[in-house]
Amino acid sequence: MKKYLILADGFLALLGSAINFFGPIMILAMAIGAYKDAFRYFIALNIWNLLVFLAAIASKYLLRKEKRIKKWIPNLFLMAGCILFLAAILAMYESFPFLEGLVNGLLGKLFTDSQLFDAYFYSQWVAAVSLVICGIGFLVSLKNFKEKD
Repeated sequence: MKKYLILADGFLALLGSAINFFGPIMILAMAIGAYKDAFRYFIALNIWNLLVFLAAIASKYLLRKEKRIKKWIPNLFLMAGCILFLAAILAMYESFPFLEGLVNGLLGKLFTDSQLFDAYFYSQWVAAVSLVICGIGFLVSLKNFKEKD
């Protein structure tokens, strides 16, 4: 059972790295071209970020006592998920009035709109690199599992 979870986590992390690396670039290109559905793809990317975050939490919980996998792999997966979740919350804060008040109260007017977009854009890339590393780590750790496990 754990072998399949690790295999699924590895593939999810590698797929997530591709989506989080190329997704913001495509959304930016659509926004520059005034493509009418650019905001929908932005929302879809944020939903994907939430799903990766939830998968990372579940993976960390289910693999907490697993001795055949190194502890840094699920920890890195969770860290990448947290980065994506935080970026999604900060990017969407203007859409929800209660979040706007909370974020402005915590950060003030620390970021301009372009700086907030840059932070969102770069956080996707940082998470993508982290997801590649932990995805490879998950798949390499499969060698520690015997055929009958």
